[in-house]
Amino acid sequence: MDNVPYVKLFEDDISPTTVQDLIDDIHDHDNVRLYFSTDGGLLIDTMALIDYLNSRGNSLTLILSGYLQSAGGIILEKFKGKVELSYAFEFVDLHLVDRETLNFRDKMINSKLVSSAERWNVDYISEWKKFYKLTAKEVKDLKDGKDIRIYRDRIEKII
Repeated sequence: MDNVPYVKLFEDDISPTTVQDLIDDIHDHDNVRLYFSTDGGLLIDTMALIDYLNSRGNSLTLILSGYLQSAGGIILEKFKGKVELSYAFEFVDLHLVDRETLNFRDKMINSKLVSSAERWNVDYISEWKKFYKLTAKEVKDLKDGKDIRIYRDRIEKII
């Protein structure tokens, strides 16, 4: 039974609590199959999750189930390990990075914070254009602040 994988289902927002709970749950298992679906979350929590998932190397398989929205699209693009699609997987939704202000004491967004988000967005659009093979219209829609949806048939060709 040593070869039997540990199967984990993650269907939640990406937050400090859900990321840490997931890491704590799968950390001691040598062979993990992670079924993953999310509405998204904050960028720093997403980057921490990506860092951990990538540190697992070949001991973790990411199985997309349901959908990936927002930060979930970043995870698919940044994850370096094995990816599979479950029968239930439907789409990825992408949009520009939002500037979260909930943790700022003064509740103000100043020009330096806005320009950092704009830099992230330039980088993400460039990376997504290559990874997701975005059309010129999709790139324009992202730059115009619209969400775009990439369905399963396109994701199958990417992974």
